[in-house]
Amino acid sequence: MSRHPIHDLARQDSGLSQLLQQARTFARMNRLFLTLLPTNLHSSCQLVCARDDGLVVFAQSGMAASKLQRFERVILQGFAARGLHFPAVNIVVKPKQRDRAAPKAAPISDQTLAEFEQLSHRIQHPKLRASLEQLTAHHRRAMPPTCAESPATPPWPPAPPPTSPDVFG
Repeated sequence: MSRHPIHDLARQDSGLSQLLQQARTFARMNRLFLTLLPTNLHSSCQLVCARDDGLVVFAQSGMAASKLQRFERVILQGFAARGLHFPAVNIVVKPKQRDRAAPKAAPISDQTLAEFEQLSHRIQHPKLRASLEQLTAHHRRAMPPTCAESPATPPWPPAPPPTSPDVFG
């Protein structure tokens, strides 16, 4: 039994064995790809596929793609020197996905906050009581004002302006 259980499984399954071999080959190709590029391009491009019609490389920006195009001949010659012949380098601009901010939690209703406040008065444990009071105070500050709390809205339609004696008449 080896240190890596996946290798034990690969000995039993030829499909998994072939997949692991392809993964190792692609990892070597990726290392070779990176050695053929200047280090300032390493973080902005990625070898994603090797097909019959060429290597497929993702670039994070148009500028990175432009720089990669200048190295296409170097890349193809570097791979050919190791016996891997490809007709072209296909560069695809694919901007890096930004991390999406976690969606804000739904606000706690007034009724629930009131029940939390009532509950906090009955809790004997001081730290738990303080935490619950802090939670309710935080959510009270974060809540937008309700219609009852908002300032009085002017009547609609607005009243006509008061009449004054005609000064010019």
